[in-house]
Amino acid sequence: MWANEKFLSAITATQRTKGFSVVNRLGVCALLFGLLVIGVSARANSIPVDLDQIARIEAYLNGITTLRSRFLQKNPDGSISEGVLYLHRPGKLRFEYDPPDPYLIMVKDDWLIFIDKELAQTTYIKVEKTPAFFLTQQNVSFAKNFDITRFERRNGAVRLGVQARGDEPSGNVTLIFSDKPLSLRKWRAFSVDGGETDTTLINPSFGAALKGDIFEFEEPPTDTPN
Repeated sequence: MWANEKFLSAITATQRTKGFSVVNRLGVCALLFGLLVIGVSARANSIPVDLDQIARIEAYLNGITTLRSRFLQKNPDGSISEGVLYLHRPGKLRFEYDPPDPYLIMVKDDWLIFIDKELAQTTYIKVEKTPAFFLTQQNVSFAKNFDITRFERRNGAVRLGVQARGDEPSGNVTLIFSDKPLSLRKWRAFSVDGGETDTTLINPSFGAALKGDIFEFEEPPTDTPN
């Protein structure tokens, strides 16, 4: 299940944090980063969809091996963030934000890692609690773990809204693709207060050759009292 209010209140059970207040950091993440903006919404049932089209999207996502792309992110407060995304499926993702944003978001194995280089702070969150799970899981299967809340195919675009299945309310994410050929272009996540964060891929290169060391990092040093 994706992060919800109950999860955030009990975050210490599933998150490891170094050098900061958990609540304050997640507040910053929710403001700035679409990868972490998962809001609480009413439980929705799956809507009738074309199963062939869903299978087409699953096959496309499962066929992605690597991706390098610039991205542009519109945050809930109206500000814009930019940077570079690197993806190596399964399990590896790097969002490197351009200055002045001093942030780096990485996925390695089961963890999403949020690094604030300016404050020398690092947060670990289970990746399954974030929309990054769509990009990094080994086998994308909407029927297994998600309810489909929206499906549209018109004007050369495909929009798929999904919500994690479970006993408690959870947030939802809309994935947006160009239709012919099918290609991921952006995703939209919803915050607790109803704000939207749009992340758009710019000149994506699927199948790009990536250096393995771009998915490695060292935690920023923290000051220790004498």
